[in-house]
Amino acid sequence: MNGVWFLAGASPDLRAQILADADLAPSPGAPSPIAGLFLSSADLEDVEGLLQLCGIGSTFIFATLAVQKVVRAESRIFPSVDGSTAAVQWQALSARRRIGCHLSENPGDAPTFFYTAVPIGGTYPAHLGEEVRRHLPAEESHTAFLLEQRDTKILMAPRICGGNSEWLKAAETADVALLDAHDWRELLEQFPGDAKTRKILLRLPHESPLLDESSEEHRAAVEAGFEIAYDGMEIEL
Repeated sequence: MNGVWFLAGASPDLRAQILADADLAPSPGAPSPIAGLFLSSADLEDVEGLLQLCGIGSTFIFATLAVQKVVRAESRIFPSVDGSTAAVQWQALSARRRIGCHLSENPGDAPTFFYTAVPIGGTYPAHLGEEVRRHLPAEESHTAFLLEQRDTKILMAPRICGGNSEWLKAAETADVALLDAHDWRELLEQFPGDAKTRKILLRLPHESPLLDESSEEHRAAVEAGFEIAYDGMEIEL
């Protein structure tokens, strides 16, 4: 957004990815243009890169209160990820609440974009104690994000855990839906064929048949109107 970037998830190689990208890497005397990071869950592959944010620049992290609690207080893996030891400002996500994000220095300006956390079901990481998991709200464990700017909507669902179909309703009305490819066969069955949404599959393991353009699986996904994401993919709206 005009030179301002937001990320989804903090994978283990987050720092390497940032430094390898000319648009994202900090330069001498200038921090990275990354303004924020949306956490879909507290799962390790979503948060391991948080410790690598130090030195990148000041960053807002958007997450549900439960995910924040796991990462900042309950998890022994990330004892130093909090607002006092890193250039991080935590922003709470509330399920289904549409919130405006202001990037303008003028407080009277309209929000630059809106974001809504969409519950998608699932459970909390197994490394947490059973007693801790029992007292965390289930609908805050995993979320998708609906981002809106003017008349454009993007749904980011890097994880689809089942148990909640709210994400599907949001995806049907979005211009673009970035979807977890883990259960791609179910996606092909669930997503209405007449939806005008541009559908892009993410998080494909290296052995996925969807990556083989000559496979029947790849052909079935493409014929159903799905695209397969690739490294360096850019989407213009």
